[in-house]
Amino acid sequence: MPITMPLCCKKKEPSPAQTSDSFQKERCGLLHQRLILVSYLGLTLSVIGWVITKYLWGPVQWESVIAPNWVLISKWIHAASFAGALLFLRSLKDWRAGTLRTIDNVVFHFNLLLATWVGAIAFPAEAPLFPISLILFVHAAFVPCLLSCQISMGVWATLGFVVMRFLSYLWFPSVQTFWETRGGYDAMVGATPAQAIQIAIYGLVSALVTKTLYNMRKDLHQAKQVGNYILEKEIGSGGMGKVYIAHHAMMHRPTALKMLVPGDDDSGAAIQRFEREVQLASTLSHPNTISIYDFGRTDDNKFFYVMEFLDGLNLQEIVEKYGPLPAARTIHILRQVAGSLGEAHNKDIIHRDIKPANIFLTERGGIYDFVKVLDFGLAKEMKIDGASHLTKTGVIFGTPRYIAPEMVYGSSKVDHRADIYNLGAVTFWLLTGQPLFAASSNVELLVDHAKTDPKPPSELSEIAIPEALDRFVLRCLAKKPEDRFQNMDEFLGALETCEPNRLWTQNQAREWWSLHRQPVDFAEAA
Repeated sequence: MPITMPLCCKKKEPSPAQTSDSFQKERCGLLHQRLILVSYLGLTLSVIGWVITKYLWGPVQWESVIAPNWVLISKWIHAASFAGALLFLRSLKDWRAGTLRTIDNVVFHFNLLLATWVGAIAFPAEAPLFPISLILFVHAAFVPCLLSCQISMGVWATLGFVVMRFLSYLWFPSVQTFWETRGGYDAMVGATPAQAIQIAIYGLVSALVTKTLYNMRKDLHQAKQVGNYILEKEIGSGGMGKVYIAHHAMMHRPTALKMLVPGDDDSGAAIQRFEREVQLASTLSHPNTISIYDFGRTDDNKFFYVMEFLDGLNLQEIVEKYGPLPAARTIHILRQVAGSLGEAHNKDIIHRDIKPANIFLTERGGIYDFVKVLDFGLAKEMKIDGASHLTKTGVIFGTPRYIAPEMVYGSSKVDHRADIYNLGAVTFWLLTGQPLFAASSNVELLVDHAKTDPKPPSELSEIAIPEALDRFVLRCLAKKPEDRFQNMDEFLGALETCEPNRLWTQNQAREWWSLHRQPVDFAEAA
Protein backbone atom coordinates (compact mmCIF):
# COMPACT_ATOMS: atom_id res chain seq x y z
CA MET A 1 0.00 0.00 0.00
CA PRO A 2 1.45 3.41 -0.91
CA ILE A 3 2.79 5.52 1.92
CA THR A 4 1.13 8.93 2.00
CA MET A 5 1.58 11.86 4.31
CA PRO A 6 -1.51 13.28 6.00
CA LEU A 7 -2.59 16.58 4.49
CA CYS A 8 -1.83 18.47 7.68
CA CYS A 9 1.74 17.12 7.68
CA LYS A 10 2.65 17.62 4.04
CA LYS A 11 5.43 20.04 3.26
CA LYS A 12 4.16 23.59 3.66
CA GLU A 13 5.97 26.34 1.85
CA PRO A 14 6.36 29.48 3.96
CA SER A 15 3.98 32.13 2.77
CA PRO A 16 5.46 35.31 1.27
CA ALA A 17 4.31 37.15 4.38
CA GLN A 18 6.09 34.69 6.67
CA THR A 19 9.31 34.78 4.65
CA SER A 20 9.20 38.55 4.36
CA ASP A 21 8.45 39.00 8.06
CA SER A 22 11.31 36.77 9.22
CA PHE A 23 13.67 38.37 6.70
CA GLN A 24 12.71 41.87 7.86
CA LYS A 25 13.31 40.93 11.50
CA GLU A 26 16.70 39.45 10.65
CA ARG A 27 17.57 42.54 8.62
CA CYS A 28 16.50 44.81 11.49
CA GLY A 29 19.07 43.23 13.81
CA LEU A 30 21.69 43.43 11.07
CA LEU A 31 20.79 47.09 10.45
CA HIS A 32 21.41 47.96 14.10
CA GLN A 33 24.82 46.25 14.05
CA ARG A 34 25.84 47.83 10.75
CA LEU A 35 24.78 51.36 11.74
CA ILE A 36 27.00 51.07 14.81
CA LEU A 37 29.85 49.83 12.63
CA VAL A 38 29.38 52.64 10.09
CA SER A 39 29.18 55.23 12.90
CA TYR A 40 32.55 54.06 14.19
CA LEU A 41 33.90 54.12 10.64
CA GLY A 42 32.54 57.59 9.90
CA LEU A 43 33.87 58.99 13.17
CA THR A 44 37.32 57.50 12.53
CA LEU A 45 37.51 58.72 8.91
CA SER A 46 36.39 62.22 9.90
CA VAL A 47 39.13 62.53 12.51
CA ILE A 48 41.74 61.12 10.13
CA GLY A 49 40.52 63.53 7.44
CA TRP A 50 40.93 66.48 9.79
CA VAL A 51 44.50 65.44 10.67
CA ILE A 52 45.44 65.05 7.00
CA THR A 53 43.81 68.36 6.05
CA LYS A 54 45.38 70.24 8.94
CA TYR A 55 48.91 68.88 8.92
CA LEU A 56 49.68 67.09 5.65
CA TRP A 57 48.28 69.40 3.01
CA GLY A 58 50.97 71.69 1.62
CA PRO A 59 50.68 75.39 0.85
CA VAL A 60 49.97 74.70 -2.82
CA GLN A 61 46.82 72.73 -2.01
CA TRP A 62 45.56 75.41 0.38
CA GLU A 63 46.02 78.15 -2.22
CA SER A 64 43.25 76.55 -4.31
CA VAL A 65 40.83 76.46 -1.38
CA ILE A 66 38.42 79.41 -1.16
CA ALA A 67 37.32 78.81 2.47
CA PRO A 68 39.90 76.55 4.17
CA ASN A 69 38.38 76.98 7.63
CA TRP A 70 35.12 75.45 6.39
CA VAL A 71 37.01 72.35 5.33
CA LEU A 72 38.42 71.86 8.83
CA ILE A 73 35.14 72.72 10.56
CA SER A 74 33.24 70.28 8.35
CA LYS A 75 35.43 67.40 9.50
CA TRP A 76 34.40 68.03 13.11
CA ILE A 77 30.75 68.36 12.11
CA HIS A 78 30.98 65.02 10.27
CA ALA A 79 32.62 63.47 13.34
CA ALA A 80 30.01 64.96 15.70
CA SER A 81 27.12 63.58 13.62
CA PHE A 82 28.55 60.05 13.63
CA ALA A 83 29.45 60.26 17.33
CA GLY A 84 25.89 61.35 18.15
CA ALA A 85 24.46 58.47 16.11
CA LEU A 86 26.81 56.05 17.82
CA LEU A 87 25.81 57.16 21.32
CA PHE A 88 22.12 56.98 20.43
CA LEU A 89 22.45 53.51 18.86
CA ARG A 90 24.41 52.21 21.85
CA SER A 91 21.69 53.38 24.24
CA LEU A 92 18.85 52.17 22.03
CA LYS A 93 17.10 49.12 23.50
CA ASP A 94 14.14 48.91 21.12
CA TRP A 95 15.51 48.08 17.68
CA ARG A 96 12.42 48.98 15.70
CA ALA A 97 13.02 49.22 11.99
CA GLY A 98 11.38 52.63 11.75
CA THR A 99 13.64 54.14 14.42
CA LEU A 100 16.79 52.64 12.90
CA ARG A 101 15.82 53.76 9.41
CA THR A 102 15.19 57.31 10.67
CA ILE A 103 18.68 57.43 12.21
CA ASP A 104 20.11 56.05 8.98
CA ASN A 105 18.36 58.66 6.83
CA VAL A 106 19.12 61.63 9.07
CA VAL A 107 22.84 60.85 9.51
CA PHE A 108 23.64 59.99 5.90
CA HIS A 109 21.48 62.64 4.24
CA PHE A 110 22.94 65.26 6.59
CA ASN A 111 26.51 64.21 5.78
CA LEU A 112 25.81 64.22 2.05
CA LEU A 113 24.38 67.73 2.31
CA LEU A 114 27.37 68.88 4.37
CA ALA A 115 29.78 67.44 1.78
CA THR A 116 28.04 69.30 -1.07
CA TRP A 117 27.89 72.54 0.94
CA VAL A 118 31.58 72.53 1.84
CA GLY A 119 32.51 71.54 -1.70
CA ALA A 120 30.49 74.41 -3.16
CA ILE A 121 32.11 77.10 -1.00
CA ALA A 122 35.64 75.69 -0.68
CA PHE A 123 36.15 74.12 -4.12
CA PRO A 124 33.63 75.95 -6.33
CA ALA A 125 35.06 74.75 -9.64
CA GLU A 126 34.91 71.04 -8.72
CA ALA A 127 32.23 68.54 -7.83
CA PRO A 128 32.94 67.01 -4.37
CA LEU A 129 33.10 63.53 -5.87
CA PHE A 130 35.40 61.97 -3.28
CA PRO A 131 33.38 62.69 -0.09
CA ILE A 132 30.06 62.05 -1.83
CA SER A 133 31.16 58.76 -3.38
CA LEU A 134 32.73 57.67 -0.07
CA ILE A 135 29.47 58.27 1.80
CA LEU A 136 27.34 56.62 -0.91
CA PHE A 137 29.46 53.49 -1.26
CA VAL A 138 30.06 53.02 2.47
CA HIS A 139 26.29 53.12 2.93
CA ALA A 140 25.68 50.76 0.00
CA ALA A 141 28.27 48.24 1.17
CA PHE A 142 27.57 48.17 4.89
CA VAL A 143 23.98 49.25 5.55
CA PRO A 144 21.20 46.81 4.53
CA CYS A 145 18.51 48.85 2.81
CA LEU A 146 16.03 48.76 -0.03
CA LEU A 147 16.99 49.93 -3.52
CA SER A 148 14.63 52.90 -3.19
CA CYS A 149 16.52 54.12 -0.11
CA GLN A 150 19.88 54.16 -1.90
CA ILE A 151 18.35 55.81 -5.00
CA SER A 152 16.93 58.57 -2.80
CA MET A 153 20.41 59.20 -1.41
CA GLY A 154 21.81 59.50 -4.94
CA VAL A 155 19.05 61.92 -5.91
CA TRP A 156 19.58 63.86 -2.69
CA ALA A 157 23.34 64.16 -3.36
CA THR A 158 22.76 65.30 -6.96
CA LEU A 159 20.10 67.89 -6.17
CA GLY A 160 22.00 68.97 -3.06
CA PHE A 161 25.08 69.69 -5.16
CA VAL A 162 23.09 71.84 -7.60
CA VAL A 163 21.26 73.76 -4.86
CA MET A 164 24.40 74.32 -2.77
CA ARG A 165 26.35 75.59 -5.76
CA PHE A 166 23.73 78.24 -6.51
CA LEU A 167 23.36 79.21 -2.83
CA SER A 168 27.13 79.52 -2.39
CA TYR A 169 27.23 81.84 -5.41
CA LEU A 170 24.49 84.01 -3.93
CA TRP A 171 25.73 84.08 -0.33
CA PHE A 172 29.54 84.10 -0.50
CA PRO A 173 31.29 87.03 -2.19
CA SER A 174 34.50 85.00 -2.42
CA VAL A 175 32.70 82.39 -4.50
CA GLN A 176 31.23 85.09 -6.77
CA THR A 177 34.71 86.56 -7.23
CA PHE A 178 36.05 83.12 -8.11
CA TRP A 179 33.45 82.61 -10.84
CA GLU A 180 33.85 86.15 -12.17
CA THR A 181 37.41 85.26 -13.13
CA ARG A 182 36.02 82.31 -15.16
CA GLY A 183 33.13 83.97 -16.95
CA GLY A 184 30.71 84.83 -14.17
CA TYR A 185 27.25 83.40 -13.55
CA ASP A 186 26.97 81.84 -17.01
CA ALA A 187 30.21 79.90 -16.48
CA MET A 188 28.93 78.56 -13.18
CA VAL A 189 25.60 77.52 -14.75
CA GLY A 190 27.37 75.90 -17.69
CA ALA A 191 29.72 73.81 -15.51
CA THR A 192 27.05 72.55 -13.13
CA PRO A 193 25.06 70.02 -15.27
CA ALA A 194 28.05 67.90 -16.28
CA GLN A 195 29.27 67.71 -12.69
CA ALA A 196 25.77 66.91 -11.43
CA ILE A 197 25.60 64.04 -13.94
CA GLN A 198 28.86 62.68 -12.53
CA ILE A 199 27.36 62.64 -9.03
CA ALA A 200 24.16 61.02 -10.35
CA ILE A 201 26.25 58.26 -11.95
CA TYR A 202 27.94 57.58 -8.60
CA GLY A 203 24.48 57.43 -7.02
CA LEU A 204 23.25 54.98 -9.67
CA VAL A 205 26.26 52.68 -9.27
CA SER A 206 25.89 52.70 -5.47
CA ALA A 207 22.20 51.78 -5.94
CA LEU A 208 23.23 48.81 -8.10
CA VAL A 209 25.65 47.74 -5.35
CA THR A 210 22.81 47.94 -2.82
CA LYS A 211 20.49 45.88 -5.03
CA THR A 212 23.13 43.19 -5.50
CA LEU A 213 23.95 42.93 -1.79
CA TYR A 214 20.27 43.07 -0.80
CA ASN A 215 19.44 40.17 -3.10
CA MET A 216 22.45 38.22 -1.82
CA ARG A 217 21.27 38.71 1.78
CA LYS A 218 17.77 37.63 0.85
CA ASP A 219 19.03 34.55 -0.99
CA LEU A 220 21.22 33.66 1.99
CA HIS A 221 18.26 34.06 4.32
CA GLN A 222 16.10 31.82 2.15
CA ALA A 223 18.92 29.25 1.99
CA LYS A 224 18.84 29.17 5.79
CA GLN A 225 15.07 28.62 5.84
CA VAL A 226 13.61 25.11 5.85
CA GLY A 227 9.86 25.21 5.66
CA ASN A 228 8.75 27.58 8.40
CA TYR A 229 12.05 27.26 10.31
CA ILE A 230 15.17 29.42 10.21
CA LEU A 231 18.44 27.53 10.64
CA GLU A 232 20.86 29.19 13.04
CA LYS A 233 23.85 26.86 13.24
CA GLU A 234 24.82 23.22 12.81
CA ILE A 235 25.39 21.41 16.11
CA GLY A 236 25.82 17.78 15.08
CA SER A 237 26.18 15.44 12.15
CA GLY A 238 26.22 11.74 11.45
CA GLY A 239 25.94 9.18 8.71
CA MET A 240 22.31 9.95 7.96
CA GLY A 241 21.98 13.65 8.59
CA LYS A 242 22.72 16.87 10.39
CA VAL A 243 21.17 18.60 13.40
CA TYR A 244 20.69 22.36 13.56
CA ILE A 245 19.51 24.85 16.13
CA ALA A 246 16.55 26.56 14.48
CA HIS A 247 13.58 28.71 15.33
CA HIS A 248 10.10 29.07 13.91
CA ALA A 249 9.88 32.03 11.53
CA MET A 250 6.72 33.40 13.16
CA MET A 251 6.77 32.14 16.77
CA HIS A 252 10.56 32.30 17.29
CA ARG A 253 10.35 29.16 19.44
CA PRO A 254 13.77 27.48 19.70
CA THR A 255 13.84 24.02 18.15
CA ALA A 256 16.23 21.34 16.96
CA LEU A 257 15.90 20.48 13.26
CA LYS A 258 17.30 17.25 11.89
CA MET A 259 17.98 17.08 8.17
CA LEU A 260 18.34 13.58 6.77
CA VAL A 261 20.94 13.21 4.04
CA PRO A 262 21.17 9.51 3.14
CA GLY A 263 23.89 8.04 0.96
CA ASP A 264 23.47 7.19 -2.67
CA ASP A 265 22.59 3.56 -2.01
CA ASP A 266 18.84 3.09 -1.67
CA SER A 267 18.37 6.74 -0.71
CA GLY A 268 14.77 6.81 -1.90
CA ALA A 269 13.77 3.91 0.32
CA ALA A 270 15.74 5.37 3.23
CA ILE A 271 13.88 8.69 2.97
CA GLN A 272 10.54 6.90 2.63
CA ARG A 273 11.30 4.70 5.64
CA PHE A 274 12.32 7.65 7.83
CA GLU A 275 9.30 9.62 6.71
CA ARG A 276 6.98 6.84 7.81
CA GLU A 277 8.85 6.25 11.05
CA VAL A 278 8.84 9.91 12.05
CA GLN A 279 5.11 9.93 11.44
CA LEU A 280 4.89 7.06 13.91
CA ALA A 281 7.05 8.83 16.47
CA SER A 282 5.02 12.03 16.14
CA THR A 283 1.98 10.16 17.49
CA LEU A 284 3.73 9.69 20.87
CA SER A 285 2.80 12.11 23.64
CA HIS A 286 4.48 10.75 26.79
CA PRO A 287 6.26 13.58 28.69
CA ASN A 288 9.50 11.57 28.68
CA THR A 289 9.50 11.24 24.88
CA ILE A 290 10.98 14.07 22.85
CA SER A 291 8.24 16.06 21.14
CA ILE A 292 8.24 16.24 17.36
CA TYR A 293 6.70 19.49 16.16
CA ASP A 294 6.82 19.18 12.41
CA PHE A 295 8.33 17.31 9.48
CA GLY A 296 8.44 17.57 5.71
CA ARG A 297 10.69 17.81 2.67
CA THR A 298 12.89 20.58 1.32
CA ASP A 299 12.80 21.80 -2.27
CA ASP A 300 15.64 19.41 -3.13
CA ASN A 301 13.71 16.50 -1.56
CA LYS A 302 15.67 16.21 1.69
CA PHE A 303 13.56 14.95 4.55
CA PHE A 304 13.63 16.88 7.83
CA TYR A 305 11.86 16.85 11.16
CA VAL A 306 11.69 19.40 13.94
CA MET A 307 11.97 18.55 17.65
CA GLU A 308 11.83 20.40 20.92
CA PHE A 309 15.02 22.13 22.01
CA LEU A 310 16.75 20.50 25.01
CA ASP A 311 19.38 21.80 27.40
CA GLY A 312 21.27 19.26 29.49
CA LEU A 313 23.40 16.15 28.96
CA ASN A 314 22.83 12.67 27.62
CA LEU A 315 23.76 9.57 29.63
CA GLN A 316 26.78 8.86 27.44
CA GLU A 317 28.25 12.26 28.33
CA ILE A 318 27.32 12.05 32.00
CA VAL A 319 29.01 8.68 32.60
CA GLU A 320 32.06 9.56 30.50
CA LYS A 321 32.60 12.83 32.36
CA TYR A 322 31.47 12.00 35.89
CA GLY A 323 31.60 8.21 36.23
CA PRO A 324 29.00 5.53 37.01
CA LEU A 325 25.67 6.49 38.54
CA PRO A 326 24.48 5.27 41.94
CA ALA A 327 21.82 2.60 41.91
CA ALA A 328 19.12 4.95 43.20
CA ARG A 329 19.69 7.48 40.40
CA THR A 330 19.86 4.71 37.79
CA ILE A 331 16.48 3.36 38.91
CA HIS A 332 15.02 6.89 38.88
CA ILE A 333 16.09 7.26 35.24
CA LEU A 334 14.94 3.77 34.20
CA ARG A 335 11.41 4.43 35.45
CA GLN A 336 11.08 7.41 33.14
CA VAL A 337 12.59 5.64 30.13
CA ALA A 338 10.25 2.71 30.73
CA GLY A 339 7.29 5.12 30.76
CA SER A 340 8.28 6.54 27.39
CA LEU A 341 8.88 3.12 25.82
CA GLY A 342 5.75 1.72 27.43
CA GLU A 343 3.57 4.19 25.52
CA ALA A 344 5.43 3.40 22.28
CA HIS A 345 5.06 -0.35 22.80
CA ASN A 346 1.34 0.02 23.55
CA LYS A 347 1.05 1.65 20.12
CA ASP A 348 3.04 -1.23 18.60
CA ILE A 349 6.12 0.95 18.03
CA ILE A 350 9.60 -0.28 18.96
CA HIS A 351 12.55 2.11 19.21
CA ARG A 352 15.38 -0.29 18.15
CA ASP A 353 18.18 2.10 19.10
CA ILE A 354 18.03 2.64 22.85
CA LYS A 355 21.52 3.70 23.96
CA PRO A 356 22.98 6.20 26.45
CA ALA A 357 23.35 8.91 23.80
CA ASN A 358 19.60 8.68 23.09
CA ILE A 359 18.57 9.18 26.72
CA PHE A 360 18.81 12.84 27.65
CA LEU A 361 18.63 14.39 31.12
CA THR A 362 17.32 17.92 31.44
CA GLU A 363 15.18 20.10 33.70
CA ARG A 364 11.48 20.67 33.14
CA GLY A 365 9.37 22.95 35.29
CA GLY A 366 11.80 22.78 38.20
CA ILE A 367 12.05 18.97 38.02
CA TYR A 368 15.68 17.84 37.65
CA ASP A 369 16.93 14.61 36.06
CA PHE A 370 13.92 14.77 33.77
CA VAL A 371 14.37 12.15 31.04
CA LYS A 372 13.75 12.64 27.35
CA VAL A 373 14.05 9.62 25.07
CA LEU A 374 15.48 10.79 21.74
CA ASP A 375 15.83 9.71 18.16
CA PHE A 376 13.01 7.43 17.17
CA GLY A 377 14.69 7.52 13.74
CA LEU A 378 14.91 3.71 13.65
CA ALA A 379 11.49 3.18 15.18
CA LYS A 380 9.42 0.42 13.63
CA GLU A 381 5.71 -0.29 13.76
CA MET A 382 5.11 -3.96 14.49
CA LYS A 383 1.67 -4.11 12.89
CA ILE A 384 1.73 -2.25 9.62
CA ASP A 385 0.48 -4.03 6.55
CA GLY A 386 2.13 -3.53 3.20
CA ALA A 387 5.17 -1.62 4.52
CA SER A 388 7.55 -4.48 5.17
CA HIS A 389 9.52 -3.58 2.05
CA LEU A 390 10.78 -0.48 3.81
CA THR A 391 12.69 -2.49 6.43
CA LYS A 392 15.07 -4.83 4.69
CA THR A 393 15.45 -8.43 5.81
CA GLY A 394 19.05 -9.18 6.74
CA VAL A 395 19.93 -5.54 7.41
CA ILE A 396 21.12 -4.83 10.97
CA PHE A 397 19.69 -1.69 12.55
CA GLY A 398 20.83 -0.24 15.85
CA THR A 399 24.10 0.44 17.66
CA PRO A 400 26.49 -2.55 18.02
CA ARG A 401 27.31 -1.93 21.71
CA TYR A 402 23.63 -2.17 22.70
CA ILE A 403 22.01 -4.32 20.00
CA ALA A 404 19.72 -7.24 20.89
CA PRO A 405 20.73 -10.79 19.84
CA GLU A 406 17.67 -11.28 17.60
CA MET A 407 18.64 -8.10 15.71
CA VAL A 408 22.13 -9.51 15.21
CA TYR A 409 20.60 -12.55 13.52
CA GLY A 410 18.45 -10.27 11.35
CA SER A 411 15.27 -11.90 12.61
CA SER A 412 12.01 -10.74 11.06
CA LYS A 413 10.31 -11.25 14.44
CA VAL A 414 12.03 -8.43 16.36
CA ASP A 415 9.55 -6.92 18.80
CA HIS A 416 9.44 -4.61 21.85
CA ARG A 417 11.56 -7.06 23.88
CA ALA A 418 14.57 -5.88 21.82
CA ASP A 419 14.13 -2.48 23.51
CA ILE A 420 14.24 -4.23 26.89
CA TYR A 421 17.57 -5.83 25.99
CA ASN A 422 18.91 -2.44 24.82
CA LEU A 423 17.78 -0.90 28.10
CA GLY A 424 19.53 -3.66 30.05
CA ALA A 425 22.79 -2.88 28.25
CA VAL A 426 22.29 0.82 29.00
CA THR A 427 21.72 0.01 32.68
CA PHE A 428 24.96 -2.00 32.73
CA TRP A 429 26.79 1.05 31.36
CA LEU A 430 25.23 3.40 33.92
CA LEU A 431 26.16 1.20 36.87
CA THR A 432 29.68 0.23 35.78
CA GLY A 433 30.87 2.94 33.41
CA GLN A 434 31.89 0.10 31.08
CA PRO A 435 30.21 -1.34 27.99
CA LEU A 436 28.50 -4.70 28.28
CA PHE A 437 31.14 -6.29 26.03
CA ALA A 438 34.59 -4.81 25.47
CA ALA A 439 35.23 -6.23 21.99
CA SER A 440 37.65 -4.42 19.70
CA SER A 441 35.50 -4.55 16.56
CA ASN A 442 31.83 -4.36 15.66
CA VAL A 443 31.87 -7.92 14.35
CA GLU A 444 33.17 -9.20 17.71
CA LEU A 445 30.56 -7.12 19.50
CA LEU A 446 27.76 -8.67 17.47
CA VAL A 447 29.10 -12.16 18.19
CA ASP A 448 29.28 -11.37 21.94
CA HIS A 449 25.70 -10.12 21.99
CA ALA A 450 24.57 -13.24 20.20
CA LYS A 451 26.55 -15.85 22.20
CA THR A 452 28.47 -14.48 25.24
CA ASP A 453 26.81 -14.41 28.66
CA PRO A 454 27.27 -11.02 30.39
CA LYS A 455 28.76 -10.63 33.86
CA PRO A 456 26.70 -9.16 36.71
CA PRO A 457 27.26 -5.37 36.96
CA SER A 458 28.43 -5.70 40.59
CA GLU A 459 31.53 -7.63 39.46
CA LEU A 460 32.75 -4.66 37.42
CA SER A 461 31.51 -1.71 39.47
CA GLU A 462 33.07 0.14 42.38
CA ILE A 463 29.69 1.36 43.63
CA ALA A 464 27.28 -0.68 45.75
CA ILE A 465 24.76 -2.53 43.59
CA PRO A 466 21.87 -4.41 45.24
CA GLU A 467 21.76 -8.10 44.40
CA ALA A 468 18.20 -7.70 43.13
CA LEU A 469 19.40 -5.06 40.64
CA ASP A 470 22.10 -7.46 39.42
CA ARG A 471 19.44 -10.10 38.72
CA PHE A 472 17.19 -7.49 37.11
CA VAL A 473 19.89 -6.42 34.63
CA LEU A 474 20.82 -10.01 33.73
CA ARG A 475 17.21 -10.84 33.00
CA CYS A 476 16.93 -7.82 30.68
CA LEU A 477 20.02 -9.20 28.91
CA ALA A 478 18.72 -12.72 28.38
CA LYS A 479 19.61 -14.02 24.91
CA LYS A 480 16.12 -15.31 24.19
CA PRO A 481 13.34 -12.69 24.13
CA GLU A 482 10.99 -15.04 26.00
CA ASP A 483 13.42 -15.13 28.94
CA ARG A 484 13.34 -11.34 29.39
CA PHE A 485 10.62 -9.16 30.89
CA GLN A 486 7.76 -9.41 28.44
CA ASN A 487 6.56 -5.81 28.62
CA MET A 488 7.25 -2.52 30.38
CA ASP A 489 4.68 -3.15 33.10
CA GLU A 490 6.56 -6.31 34.07
CA PHE A 491 9.84 -4.40 33.75
CA LEU A 492 8.62 -1.66 36.13
CA GLY A 493 7.18 -4.17 38.57
CA ALA A 494 10.52 -5.96 38.84
CA LEU A 495 12.33 -2.62 39.14
CA GLU A 496 10.34 -1.84 42.29
CA THR A 497 11.95 -4.84 44.00
CA CYS A 498 15.44 -3.43 43.29
CA GLU A 499 15.04 -0.29 45.40
CA PRO A 500 18.17 0.56 47.43
CA ASN A 501 17.89 1.77 51.01
CA ARG A 502 17.91 5.42 49.93
CA LEU A 503 15.90 6.80 47.00
CA TRP A 504 17.19 9.42 44.61
CA THR A 505 15.57 12.71 45.62
CA GLN A 506 14.97 16.01 43.85
CA ASN A 507 17.29 17.74 46.31
CA GLN A 508 20.11 15.41 45.26
CA ALA A 509 19.32 15.93 41.59
CA ARG A 510 19.19 19.72 42.00
CA GLU A 511 22.50 19.73 43.83
CA TRP A 512 24.14 17.56 41.17
CA TRP A 513 23.01 19.83 38.34
CA SER A 514 24.05 22.98 40.19
CA LEU A 515 27.59 21.55 40.33
CA HIS A 516 27.83 20.01 36.88
CA ARG A 517 25.43 21.73 34.54
CA GLN A 518 27.07 23.18 31.48
CA PRO A 519 24.98 25.22 29.05
CA VAL A 520 24.66 23.36 25.80
CA ASP A 521 22.53 24.06 22.74
CA PHE A 522 21.36 20.56 22.03
CA ALA A 523 22.85 17.14 22.36
CA GLU A 524 21.01 14.64 20.25
CA ALA A 525 23.15 12.12 18.43
CA ALA A 526 22.68 12.71 14.74
